[in-house]
Amino acid sequence: MLLYQAALPLSSRTPRFTARLIRAHRKTIGSRRRVLDPGAQALLTLAYPHQGHTYEQLAPGYGISRATAARRIHETIDLLDAQTPTPRAGPRKAKRSGRGYAILDGTLVHTDRLATDRPYYQGKHRYHAMNLQAIATPDGELLWISGATRGSIHDTKAAWIRQLPRPLHEAGLFALVGKGVSGPGLRPGGHALQGPGQTGVAAGDQPAPRSTARPW
Repeated sequence: MLLYQAALPLSSRTPRFTARLIRAHRKTIGSRRRVLDPGAQALLTLAYPHQGHTYEQLAPGYGISRATAARRIHETIDLLDAQTPTPRAGPRKAKRSGRGYAILDGTLVHTDRLATDRPYYQGKHRYHAMNLQAIATPDGELLWISGATRGSIHDTKAAWIRQLPRPLHEAGLFALVGKGVSGPGLRPGGHALQGPGQTGVAAGDQPAPRSTARPW
């Protein structure tokens, strides 16, 4: 078997942060010495979603078995998931920074599901996928991202399943959503659904054109 090196489009801060989480976790559980040090385990996990590599492809490069690669990757994913802010924390952070609104949008992550897995089939785009919902600031800072739901679920339903309008309203924000999203709370024509005590859009936070976004 031949091995090769590859580059990840990440800053060095990302593996260092991940390695610190792994190191702290091992200290907490009193883990004995492992084949992979925290830095190598962090790099293994970060390489896993890049280009869709499998456990079988990654494990030989680290001198471990497929089963060990799977365990270490999922262990690290759980540690990273525990650091995810709640849906309420993100909007509150945006409000404290003076934002008047947030962006609520969904995206599809392509999966390699079999054709028999109909709940994950996205009919509009004609491939199997998972639906992720995200809240971001107008300048693109990610405040929160959801776990995955079935790709067959529309963005409107996915947002309401997670009760996403509620934390935005509690923070005193309104949300701009994609024009394909509709449902209770939407106001056509660019009229903002304002949160408690809010009288308008904060300075510098000009809404997107009406043709590309609708307020929730």
